[in-house]
Amino acid sequence: GTKAVDIDCDGWLDLAVTNGHIFDMSQYGEGFKMPPQLLMNLGTRFELTDVLDESDYWTGKYLGRSMASVDYNRDGKIDLLINHLDQPLALLENRTQTSGDCVELELVGTASERDAIGTVVTVESNDDALTSWVTAGDGYLSSDEPYLRFGLGNQSKASTISIRWPSGVQQSFDAPEPGRYLIVEGQDTLHSRSGN
Repeated sequence: GTKAVDIDCDGWLDLAVTNGHIFDMSQYGEGFKMPPQLLMNLGTRFELTDVLDESDYWTGKYLGRSMASVDYNRDGKIDLLINHLDQPLALLENRTQTSGDCVELELVGTASERDAIGTVVTVESNDDALTSWVTAGDGYLSSDEPYLRFGLGNQSKASTISIRWPSGVQQSFDAPEPGRYLIVEGQDTLHSRSGN
């Protein structure tokens, strides 16, 4: 399982990885259980980082398979659910010191498919433009919470949200504050979901 998620809300997608070999080839010197990895995006490169974690999860070795992202405690930071072949599901709460806030969007189609699959969203903040797509599947035997998240870095708010629905409908919203919003296809209102 691999996820491209903005762990620290700086506007750059980081990589979280869980893995493990599909066969036990340890008698031939091959790795079998493997540690999870977090690679932080520094803008020009990814750097493997050591995760400070009271549970020591990140220093263990596992047969990791599926990974899903969710903001389970509604603090605006992406948490991870990781499933393994040999251990119970792990819920990893993101306590990373963030460099900014984020905008989280839940989309509901009306003319398009209700789950908005195939919708393209671009969030602009000063000179930066971040684009994401609503997808139907997010990884091996898993699906992420149905929110698109955009880290704003050192910007206090996004300047524009542009949406292109599969039906061809296009919408634009100006200057939303950081937070969670529901957007319904064809409606001109950003519905705040903060606190949900």
